[in-house]
Amino acid sequence: MRSHGWGKKWRIRFEPTKSQLMTIAHQRHRWPIMDLTFGDHTVSELSEVKLLGITFDSGLSFKTHLHNTALKASSRLGFLRKAARVLDGAGKRTVYRGFVRPVLEYAPLVWMGAASSHLRLLDRVQRRALHILGPDVLLQSLAARRLVAGLSYIMYNLMCLAGPPQLTSLVPSQLPPRTFLRTRSDHSVCHESQLQNVLPASSPDYVRRCFPYSIIDEWNNLPPTVLQSPPRLTSLQSFKGKVHQHLRQSRWYWATDSL
Repeated sequence: MRSHGWGKKWRIRFEPTKSQLMTIAHQRHRWPIMDLTFGDHTVSELSEVKLLGITFDSGLSFKTHLHNTALKASSRLGFLRKAARVLDGAGKRTVYRGFVRPVLEYAPLVWMGAASSHLRLLDRVQRRALHILGPDVLLQSLAARRLVAGLSYIMYNLMCLAGPPQLTSLVPSQLPPRTFLRTRSDHSVCHESQLQNVLPASSPDYVRRCFPYSIIDEWNNLPPTVLQSPPRLTSLQSFKGKVHQHLRQSRWYWATDSL
Protein backbone atom coordinates (compact mmCIF):
# COMPACT_ATOMS: atom_id res chain seq x y z
CA MET A 1 0.00 0.00 0.00
CA ARG A 2 1.15 3.54 -0.70
CA SER A 3 0.69 4.57 2.93
CA HIS A 4 3.23 1.90 3.97
CA GLY A 5 5.85 3.29 1.60
CA TRP A 6 5.01 6.85 2.66
CA GLY A 7 5.43 5.85 6.31
CA LYS A 8 8.84 4.30 5.67
CA LYS A 9 9.99 7.40 3.81
CA TRP A 10 8.97 9.78 6.60
CA ARG A 11 9.77 7.35 9.43
CA ILE A 12 6.18 6.97 10.58
CA ARG A 13 5.18 3.53 11.74
CA PHE A 14 1.68 2.25 11.04
CA GLU A 15 -0.03 -0.74 12.65
CA PRO A 16 -1.00 -3.07 9.76
CA THR A 17 -3.18 -5.31 11.96
CA LYS A 18 -5.56 -2.39 12.55
CA SER A 19 -6.18 -1.86 8.83
CA GLN A 20 -9.50 -3.01 7.40
CA LEU A 21 -10.76 -3.67 3.88
CA MET A 22 -14.33 -3.53 2.65
CA THR A 23 -15.55 -3.66 -0.94
CA ILE A 24 -18.67 -1.56 -1.54
CA ALA A 25 -20.82 -3.22 -4.21
CA HIS A 26 -24.37 -4.51 -4.43
CA GLN A 27 -23.14 -7.58 -6.31
CA ARG A 28 -19.90 -8.35 -4.53
CA HIS A 29 -19.65 -11.91 -5.87
CA ARG A 30 -19.18 -10.57 -9.42
CA TRP A 31 -16.07 -8.59 -8.53
CA PRO A 32 -13.09 -10.73 -7.44
CA ILE A 33 -10.67 -8.76 -5.28
CA MET A 34 -6.95 -9.49 -5.08
CA ASP A 35 -5.30 -9.90 -1.69
CA LEU A 36 -4.30 -6.56 -0.24
CA THR A 37 -1.12 -6.45 1.81
CA PHE A 38 0.10 -3.75 4.18
CA GLY A 39 3.79 -4.40 4.66
CA ASP A 40 3.97 -8.12 5.47
CA HIS A 41 0.38 -8.26 6.72
CA THR A 42 -2.55 -9.37 4.54
CA VAL A 43 -5.53 -7.13 5.19
CA SER A 44 -8.67 -9.20 5.70
CA GLU A 45 -11.86 -8.20 3.92
CA LEU A 46 -14.85 -7.40 6.12
CA SER A 47 -18.53 -7.17 5.31
CA GLU A 48 -19.08 -4.33 7.81
CA VAL A 49 -16.91 -1.48 9.10
CA LYS A 50 -17.76 0.97 11.88
CA LEU A 51 -16.57 4.55 11.40
CA LEU A 52 -17.39 7.45 13.74
CA GLY A 53 -20.37 5.62 15.17
CA ILE A 54 -21.85 4.54 11.81
CA THR A 55 -21.80 0.89 10.73
CA PHE A 56 -21.22 0.70 6.97
CA ASP A 57 -21.96 -2.57 5.18
CA SER A 58 -20.69 -3.64 1.79
CA GLY A 59 -24.04 -2.88 0.13
CA LEU A 60 -24.59 0.42 2.00
CA SER A 61 -27.99 -0.82 3.15
CA PHE A 62 -27.31 0.33 6.75
CA LYS A 63 -29.43 -2.57 7.97
CA THR A 64 -27.08 -3.43 10.82
CA HIS A 65 -26.60 0.20 11.82
CA LEU A 66 -30.33 0.91 12.03
CA HIS A 67 -30.96 -2.34 13.88
CA ASN A 68 -28.33 -1.48 16.48
CA THR A 69 -29.60 2.10 16.70
CA ALA A 70 -33.14 0.90 17.38
CA LEU A 71 -31.87 -1.44 20.12
CA LYS A 72 -29.86 1.34 21.77
CA ALA A 73 -32.79 3.76 21.72
CA SER A 74 -35.16 1.07 22.99
CA SER A 75 -32.91 0.47 25.97
CA ARG A 76 -33.39 4.11 26.98
CA LEU A 77 -37.17 3.87 26.98
CA GLY A 78 -36.97 2.22 30.40
CA PHE A 79 -35.61 5.42 31.90
CA LEU A 80 -38.30 7.42 30.10
CA ARG A 81 -40.98 5.11 31.51
CA LYS A 82 -39.71 5.63 35.06
CA ALA A 83 -39.43 9.39 34.60
CA ALA A 84 -42.95 9.57 33.17
CA ARG A 85 -44.39 8.57 36.57
CA VAL A 86 -43.32 11.84 38.16
CA LEU A 87 -43.24 14.30 35.22
CA ASP A 88 -45.95 16.19 33.39
CA GLY A 89 -46.32 16.18 29.60
CA ALA A 90 -43.73 18.89 29.00
CA GLY A 91 -41.20 17.15 31.24
CA LYS A 92 -41.69 13.77 29.56
CA ARG A 93 -41.30 15.36 26.14
CA THR A 94 -38.09 17.04 27.24
CA VAL A 95 -36.64 13.74 28.47
CA TYR A 96 -37.51 12.03 25.21
CA ARG A 97 -36.05 14.83 23.09
CA GLY A 98 -32.83 14.99 25.07
CA PHE A 99 -32.24 11.34 25.94
CA VAL A 100 -33.88 9.08 23.36
CA ARG A 101 -34.42 10.94 20.09
CA PRO A 102 -30.75 12.01 19.62
CA VAL A 103 -29.89 8.31 19.35
CA LEU A 104 -32.44 7.89 16.55
CA GLU A 105 -31.13 10.94 14.68
CA TYR A 106 -27.37 10.57 14.77
CA ALA A 107 -25.92 11.47 11.33
CA PRO A 108 -29.22 10.96 9.46
CA LEU A 109 -27.95 12.29 6.11
CA VAL A 110 -25.64 9.28 5.86
CA TRP A 111 -28.29 6.57 6.18
CA MET A 112 -31.54 8.35 5.26
CA GLY A 113 -31.53 6.48 1.92
CA ALA A 114 -31.96 3.10 3.62
CA ALA A 115 -34.93 0.94 2.70
CA SER A 116 -38.22 1.83 4.39
CA SER A 117 -38.27 -1.58 6.10
CA HIS A 118 -35.07 -0.64 7.95
CA LEU A 119 -36.19 2.92 8.75
CA ARG A 120 -39.40 1.58 10.25
CA LEU A 121 -37.29 0.06 13.04
CA LEU A 122 -36.71 3.60 14.29
CA ASP A 123 -40.36 4.54 13.84
CA ARG A 124 -41.37 1.63 16.07
CA VAL A 125 -39.19 2.96 18.86
CA GLN A 126 -40.85 6.37 18.61
CA ARG A 127 -44.26 4.70 18.57
CA ARG A 128 -43.43 2.96 21.86
CA ALA A 129 -42.29 6.30 23.24
CA LEU A 130 -45.60 7.88 22.26
CA HIS A 131 -47.46 5.30 24.35
CA ILE A 132 -45.32 6.33 27.33
CA LEU A 133 -45.69 10.06 26.73
CA GLY A 134 -49.45 9.93 26.44
CA PRO A 135 -51.98 11.18 23.88
CA ASP A 136 -51.49 14.85 24.77
CA VAL A 137 -47.84 14.92 23.60
CA LEU A 138 -47.24 15.53 19.89
CA LEU A 139 -44.01 14.48 18.18
CA GLN A 140 -42.83 15.22 14.68
CA SER A 141 -42.27 12.12 12.59
CA LEU A 142 -38.66 11.07 12.19
CA ALA A 143 -39.07 11.20 8.41
CA ALA A 144 -40.13 14.85 8.60
CA ARG A 145 -37.19 15.72 10.83
CA ARG A 146 -34.75 13.98 8.46
CA LEU A 147 -36.19 15.98 5.58
CA VAL A 148 -35.75 19.25 7.48
CA ALA A 149 -32.17 18.27 8.34
CA GLY A 150 -31.40 17.59 4.68
CA LEU A 151 -32.99 20.83 3.45
CA SER A 152 -31.21 22.82 6.13
CA TYR A 153 -27.85 21.32 5.23
CA ILE A 154 -28.24 22.17 1.53
CA MET A 155 -29.52 25.66 2.19
CA TYR A 156 -27.48 26.88 5.10
CA ASN A 157 -24.24 24.90 5.17
CA LEU A 158 -23.64 24.53 1.43
CA MET A 159 -25.42 27.36 -0.36
CA CYS A 160 -25.35 30.20 2.18
CA LEU A 161 -22.09 29.45 3.95
CA ALA A 162 -20.26 28.00 0.92
CA GLY A 163 -19.00 24.82 2.58
CA PRO A 164 -15.94 22.76 1.60
CA PRO A 165 -15.61 22.09 -2.17
CA GLN A 166 -15.68 18.33 -1.53
CA LEU A 167 -19.24 18.72 -0.21
CA THR A 168 -20.56 21.54 -2.35
CA SER A 169 -19.61 19.55 -5.46
CA LEU A 170 -22.17 16.92 -4.42
CA VAL A 171 -25.04 19.39 -4.62
CA PRO A 172 -26.68 19.49 -8.08
CA SER A 173 -26.42 22.70 -10.05
CA GLN A 174 -29.16 25.30 -9.88
CA LEU A 175 -31.68 25.61 -12.66
CA PRO A 176 -31.36 28.77 -14.76
CA PRO A 177 -33.61 31.67 -13.68
CA ARG A 178 -37.07 31.51 -15.14
CA THR A 179 -39.99 33.88 -15.37
CA PHE A 180 -42.98 32.48 -13.54
CA LEU A 181 -46.45 33.46 -14.67
CA ARG A 182 -49.56 33.13 -12.60
CA THR A 183 -52.74 31.86 -14.15
CA ARG A 184 -56.19 31.33 -12.79
CA SER A 185 -55.57 27.59 -12.57
CA ASP A 186 -52.07 27.85 -11.12
CA HIS A 187 -51.50 30.12 -8.15
CA SER A 188 -48.17 28.62 -7.11
CA VAL A 189 -44.89 30.43 -7.50
CA CYS A 190 -41.55 28.63 -7.32
CA HIS A 191 -38.43 30.03 -5.72
CA GLU A 192 -35.36 30.98 -7.74
CA SER A 193 -32.91 28.46 -6.24
CA GLN A 194 -34.27 25.26 -7.73
CA LEU A 195 -31.85 22.40 -8.31
CA GLN A 196 -31.47 20.17 -11.32
CA ASN A 197 -32.36 16.51 -11.09
CA VAL A 198 -29.12 15.08 -12.46
CA LEU A 199 -29.97 11.40 -12.01
CA PRO A 200 -31.03 9.51 -15.13
CA ALA A 201 -34.45 7.90 -15.13
CA SER A 202 -32.85 4.44 -15.05
CA SER A 203 -31.09 5.05 -11.71
CA PRO A 204 -31.72 2.32 -9.12
CA ASP A 205 -34.10 3.06 -6.27
CA TYR A 206 -31.37 2.86 -3.64
CA VAL A 207 -29.54 5.70 -5.43
CA ARG A 208 -32.64 7.87 -5.69
CA ARG A 209 -33.28 7.44 -1.97
CA CYS A 210 -29.85 8.81 -1.03
CA PHE A 211 -29.07 12.35 0.03
CA PRO A 212 -29.31 14.81 -1.64
CA TYR A 213 -31.23 13.32 -4.57
CA SER A 214 -34.13 12.15 -2.43
CA ILE A 215 -35.01 15.69 -1.36
CA ILE A 216 -34.48 17.65 -4.59
CA ASP A 217 -38.21 17.66 -5.34
CA GLU A 218 -38.99 18.80 -1.80
CA TRP A 219 -36.39 21.55 -2.12
CA ASN A 220 -37.78 22.74 -5.46
CA ASN A 221 -41.33 22.78 -4.07
CA LEU A 222 -40.53 25.04 -1.13
CA PRO A 223 -42.54 28.27 -1.29
CA PRO A 224 -40.63 31.51 -1.95
CA THR A 225 -41.50 32.73 1.56
CA VAL A 226 -39.18 30.08 3.00
CA LEU A 227 -36.25 31.23 0.87
CA GLN A 228 -36.08 34.96 1.32
CA SER A 229 -34.49 37.25 -1.25
CA PRO A 230 -30.72 37.67 -0.71
CA PRO A 231 -29.55 37.45 1.92
CA ARG A 232 -31.94 34.51 1.92
CA LEU A 233 -31.30 33.45 5.47
CA THR A 234 -30.45 35.25 8.67
CA SER A 235 -30.18 32.15 10.82
CA LEU A 236 -30.40 28.40 10.50
CA GLN A 237 -33.10 28.28 13.17
CA SER A 238 -35.22 30.73 11.17
CA PHE A 239 -35.03 28.53 8.08
CA LYS A 240 -35.85 25.37 10.05
CA GLY A 241 -38.87 27.04 11.60
CA LYS A 242 -40.23 28.06 8.20
CA VAL A 243 -39.70 24.58 6.77
CA HIS A 244 -41.46 23.00 9.74
CA GLN A 245 -44.34 25.40 9.28
CA HIS A 246 -44.53 24.47 5.58
CA LEU A 247 -44.45 20.73 6.30
CA ARG A 248 -47.22 20.91 8.90
CA GLN A 249 -49.60 20.87 5.95
CA SER A 250 -48.42 17.33 5.15
CA ARG A 251 -50.35 14.50 6.78
CA TRP A 252 -47.20 12.55 7.64
CA TYR A 253 -45.61 15.44 9.53
CA TRP A 254 -46.76 14.17 12.93
CA ALA A 255 -45.60 10.78 14.17
CA THR A 256 -49.16 9.73 14.99
CA ASP A 257 -50.12 10.27 11.34
CA SER A 258 -47.18 8.44 9.80
CA LEU A 259 -47.27 5.27 11.91
